[in-house]
Formats: sequence, structure tokens, C-alpha cells
Amino acid sequence: MPVKNAEKTIVLAVKSTLRAMNKRSEILILLDGCSDSTETKVRSIKDPRIRVISSTEPLGVARALNQLAAEAKFEILARMDGDDITLPWRFKTQLKAFSKLNPDILFPSHAVFGDPVSPRLRPSVWCKLNPAESRLALCVSNPFVHPGAMMKKSVYIDLGGYKECPAEDYDLWIRACLANYSIVRIATPGILIRLHGGSVTQNPVWQEKLKRDPQVLKSLAELRRLELGGEDDSNAKIAIDKESVVYRKLLSLARKQRTLVKFLLFRNLRKVTNE
Repeated sequence: MPVKNAEKTIVLAVKSTLRAMNKRSEILILLDGCSDSTETKVRSIKDPRIRVISSTEPLGVARALNQLAAEAKFEILARMDGDDITLPWRFKTQLKAFSKLNPDILFPSHAVFGDPVSPRLRPSVWCKLNPAESRLALCVSNPFVHPGAMMKKSVYIDLGGYKECPAEDYDLWIRACLANYSIVRIATPGILIRLHGGSVTQNPVWQEKLKRDPQVLKSLAELRRLELGGEDDSNAKIAIDKESVVYRKLLSLARKQRTLVKFLLFRNLRKVTNE
């Protein structure tokens, strides 16, 4: 859990995560150059499963996560953020699915809440995605919530960890697919994602950076080429032109999917399509 100035939300985030963890687990919290009372509030929570790492130098999400992964003692890594809420059954459900399905990376479904949300708690599309469906969904946009991720540390190491780019998570999931690692999502919700004015992904500046980021665009172009066919696309973009071959191929493949997967793909395709 990388944290930067989350004094208003950190206690609930940590306590909800501890409640969902078993006794043999640990939660690593990296204080990323905090200048508020976040550290005091974290250290006020007395639980032997908590391990706190402090950085006086701001690292950013990718570097902070790479440091946390290097410190982790166990083979299974799970993500969490300092402003979200872990549901009580999250880790038990995810570990059970890990044992049954043996994926390399696994996500739960989720719901969102917060001031911009109406109604105040809104579920996402709660549907499972198998590896093939995940690859197709990633060709459209990122269908996974980063704080819900659970992955094998060996896979994370083989992929070289997170790259420093605006959407370090989207890039990692795409690179995992390109390396033939399997990604699945289960239908059971495991996390509540808080939306607020300070959310990075809600920031227009971040959204513009993502559209121009060479790291993500390179990975996305390669995945679309492999999944949809066609030549290398050096001009790949996050947004998809409605008149493009990519759009027509995605639309055709989406129509062949299960009902809930079809709904998810159509919804996400609408969000990234240029009219």
C-alpha cells in the first residue's frame, strides 16, 4: 500500500484490509513523502501484521510499488490504496479463486463510492473474465481496478515490475498478456473504490498524459496487433476512431461474447470511441 497524504482515509483503508487478512499475512505500507498526519495515524494502529516503510523523497506510484514488492516476503502480492475500502471477504475469495484457476494475476469485481458518485454507492459490471476475455477487454481499455490486484511475485519480477508512466497498471497488465501470462477477474466484488476530486485518474492533466504516453501506446499497439490481427500500428492511440479497422474488429468480437462480457466491452468501447 503506497500512501501519500491520506490522513482522512488511511485508518479505514488499513483497518478494512487487516480485517480481511489472515493471521499469517502482512501489510506493507510505504509512506511516500507524506507531509500531513498520515504517518501518525498509521502508527496508531497496533497490529503486528503492519510493516511501515518511510521515504522522505517522493517516489511516485511505480517506484513505491517496486520498492514494496522487493520488501514483500511472500509469493502472492496483493495491492491496496490508502483511500479505498477492502471488503471483509476479499482475500479469502481471491485466494480460493487463485487455488482453483491458477492464474498469474487475479482481480475482483468492485463498486465505486464518493462525492462525485450518484447513487453514493454504484456497482461496476460484476462479471468474471477468463484469460482470453481479459486480453480482448484490455485491447479496448483497462477493465481492472489496480488496488484489487493479486499476483504472483515471480511473474511480477519476470515482467520487470512497474514502469514509470501515467498508467503503470494498464501497462503492466498488457505486458503480462504479451508475455503469455494469464489474467482473470472474478465476479465477486472485493473492494470499494473511492472517487474524489483528488483522484489521479479523474485529473484532466493525467488523462492527457495517458493519451500521449509512449510506453502504454507501444504495449497497447502490440496487444491489438496480436489479438485483432493486422500490421504494426506505430500511430496507435488510446481513443479508437469509429471508422477504423480496430473499431470494426473489436465490435465484431464483442458481439460474439457472453452477455455480461458483451455489455462490458460495449460500454468500455463507447467510452474510448471518437465519433
